[in-house]
Amino acid sequence: HIIKNKKKNGEIYYSSSIVIPLANDDGKLIGFVCNDEDITERIKITQKLQETTQQLKIKNEEILSSIRYALHIQNALMSVEENVKKSFKEYFILFLPKDIISGDFFWTATSDNLNYLAVADCTGHGVPGAFLSILGVMLLETATKEKKHIYPNEIINYVSKKFYDIFYKTKQNTLQDNMEISLIAIDNSNKKVYFSGARTKIYFYTRKSLPENDKIKLLKTIKSNLYSIASERHYLGIYYDFKQIVFEYQTGDEIILSTDGYRDQIGGKDNKKFKLNRFVNLLSSVLEEPIYKQKIILLENFLEFKSNAEQTDDVTVIGIKLY
Repeated sequence: HIIKNKKKNGEIYYSSSIVIPLANDDGKLIGFVCNDEDITERIKITQKLQETTQQLKIKNEEILSSIRYALHIQNALMSVEENVKKSFKEYFILFLPKDIISGDFFWTATSDNLNYLAVADCTGHGVPGAFLSILGVMLLETATKEKKHIYPNEIINYVSKKFYDIFYKTKQNTLQDNMEISLIAIDNSNKKVYFSGARTKIYFYTRKSLPENDKIKLLKTIKSNLYSIASERHYLGIYYDFKQIVFEYQTGDEIILSTDGYRDQIGGKDNKKFKLNRFVNLLSSVLEEPIYKQKIILLENFLEFKSNAEQTDDVTVIGIKLY
């Protein structure tokens, strides 16, 4: 029992009293023993902890409120599904941020007869990654507005140069802020895909006629340049020119763009990464399905593999049918 008392000088103190009944050999009550302990310091510490906890709760709510507003800004700048609908007839978007806001982003635009789609992964996740993603979106927008009919490698070289000017020119970037990106431009009139990327790969799924008129399924992994935008080479003052790959497609072919979050997820019985080979095999197995179902299968597989483990990174996988 805790008792609040006041000393003669008016100072408040707290005591804990324990009353123990005393009995004789016959079990008859013969008296009580009262043990008093001054617990004033303990009470003060508890009260201070409660005050600190409440202050932290308020601060945490303020931080979360700021992050939610940052998410609002990020969503306003980043291409949302409505933008994707304007450029592509059939598609799926699997977008799973690790935190409230994401270092991954996707972006779409149209210029002349080219439909652009980018999927990018900025350094880190959460707030730091989100700031870089906002910068990335703004630079992509600027590049396509400054020049019409601009090709993916020209856009990535533009973004890379701007990253260098911002983070590396003064050699103050000790955090190695960088961005990995896949950017495609689809020319529906000529059935061509223009692809350029920075330390990424895309997956091209097609059906091609063989001489004996059989049809086989082909899933090609198309690799981009080896270095990310604003890689360590930039820090050393070495500028890297991003190249472009051009290939033709047939109606009904499909392209998958993704960041490394899915294949880097840790889980399964061995608590290891999902890994690239398993990801490619999974894509091969689902790409015969209708495109809306592909997303469901990929999501269910990811959640089953992750199970109760923490999500490792932001996850973005986007698939589009080509027409």
